[in-house]
Order: sequence, then structure tokens, then C-alpha cells
Amino acid sequence: MALLELQDITRTFVNDQVETKVLKGINLNVEKGEFVSIMGASGSGKSTLLNIIGCLDRATSGTYVVNSVLVDKLSENELADMRNREMGFVFQSFHLLKNLTARANVELPLIYRGMSGEERKTRAIKALERVGLGHRMDHYPKQMSGGEQQRVAIARSIVGDPSFMLADEPTGALDTKNTWNVMELFYELNKKEGITIVMVTHDTQVAHYADKIIWLVDGVIDRIEVVTEDKRNKVRAKAAVVIAEAKQKEKTDEAKKAAEGKPQKQQEEEPKAKSVEKSDSKNKEKKWFFHKKKQASEVEPEVKNKEQSPETLQDANKNTDAIHIEAKDNIEEANKNE
Repeated sequence: MALLELQDITRTFVNDQVETKVLKGINLNVEKGEFVSIMGASGSGKSTLLNIIGCLDRATSGTYVVNSVLVDKLSENELADMRNREMGFVFQSFHLLKNLTARANVELPLIYRGMSGEERKTRAIKALERVGLGHRMDHYPKQMSGGEQQRVAIARSIVGDPSFMLADEPTGALDTKNTWNVMELFYELNKKEGITIVMVTHDTQVAHYADKIIWLVDGVIDRIEVVTEDKRNKVRAKAAVVIAEAKQKEKTDEAKKAAEGKPQKQQEEEPKAKSVEKSDSKNKEKKWFFHKKKQASEVEPEVKNKEQSPETLQDANKNTDAIHIEAKDNIEEANKNE
């Protein structure tokens, strides 16, 4: 029996007594361990179908079975419990709580299960390590790139070991490098860990990571494309080149910054050193001046106190004047050097 079974699923919306039929009889099975992409033009019913698969909306008619459980008969509380235990969700806009760390965001689904704090912490750390973000567990969303935030969202979706993952345009808000990084992560989770994935995307290359692509046209399945290993490998090879080039560019930029940073630091330190040197020179000249001035002041009273000849007094005055002139010349020279 398939993990997911949809038979004759329809969905009709009524607005101002106007009926709009979005899904018009969908028949689809998803096997355990399968990777399925859903594609189609805007308004084809992609998101509506994903919402029904994720028990976020109910079909107008038809039957939907998840892991042998008939979803149509479940109450709202039972649906909420099924979403929490059976499914993991990844959205285009991440939906992380800004005031919580990466680890706390990943723990959220486990809180609703009534799991102990210690077990939540252990599981969250393990999930973040699985997506390569063990070093980011204490960071907040604003401290992370878009690609890292999406990987936190993926960790949150797998932390409870769900039966399958649902991804709604998971690469829609990412640049090329992070798009391929996320898709490589999905590939690893699906092929190496056996996690079933159902993904809606508008990107044909991203869709070819899946085992099959469901093409929707006006609410019906137009065709199902089986993705060959050759097609998938071609897309992954392109992704590998982009990722490798991005890593090389990051290394080059880091090396360039390091090379530019050293001379700049030296340039900043050199004027400081010169300024300190000039300041020290000026202080030495001033100390010398005041030392000489003190000597002069000691000579003058000594000469005055002793009743010496006018010639002696004249010689003493000349010596004092010479000291003052020499000190003045040294101070002026020091100021010029500055």
C-alpha cells in the first residue's frame, strides 16, 4: 500500500456565490521513500493540492489516505496531531521565529508532543548537525543567511522523524548557490536517509531532483514525467559546478581581505607611532628646559646673596641668559619637527 493515496480529489471554493473549481479529480499515489515534484502554471492548483496533502485544507470530495489512515473522517484536533507526527513542512519564507535561536526553532514541533526539554535539546542538536548547522545552533535568524535559515527550517521539519516532508517552493527566496545547496540536502535526505518528499516548485531544474514530476494543468494531472538517472545527474553536475565556484570565490575574497587588511593596519599604526615619537621628543625638550630653568633660578639667588664683584654678577647673568636662549631654541626646534 502507498504511503499517500489520493482518489478523485476535488476542491471548490465559493466566493460571493461564485464557485471556482481548483482541483477537478486528482488521482495520485506516493510511495514510501519517493521524491515527487509538483509543477504547473500559476493557478493550476499546485498549492491547493499540497495543502490537502498536508492536511491544511480539506478536499471538497474524494478520499485521502495517509499511512492507512482515512484523513476525511478525522477531527480538527486529530488532523493537527497527524500534521505534527506524520509530516514535516518547509516553506518558501522559512517561517522561523526571530526571537528564538536556531535550536529553539527546531525544538518547536517537539514541544507540542509534550517531549521533555532534555530530549528536545538532544534531537534539535542532532537535526541541525544533519543539515550542517551544528555550529549555528545558538544563532538567531537575523544572524544567518537565507540558505542557512532554510536549512534550519529543514532541520525543524525532520526533527520529529516524520513519515514524509512537504516543501512549498523551498528555493523560491534563495540565490543560485543556496538553491543548489538546499536541493543537494534534499537529495541526501531522500536517497541516503529514505525520507519521502513531496515538493511544489516553479523551477524545472529543481524539479528534476525528484523521481517523478506531476504536471498540473487547470486542476487536473496533465502528465507524470519519470525523471531518469541521467537527467538528474546532469542537473546535479551543474549544481556541483556552481557550488564549487561559489566556494572558490569565497576563499579568494577571504584571501584578498586578509591581504588588504595587513598593509592597512600597518598604515594605521605608523602615524600613531610617529605621533608618539614626536610627543615624546617634545616632552623631553620641555623637561630639559624646565630643568635648566630651575638651575638658573638656583644660581641667581646664590649670586645675589653673595657680595661678589659686578664682574662676577655680570658673568652669572650672561650664563643664565644663555641657558634661557638655548632652551628656547630647543623648544622652537621641537615644535618645528612636529
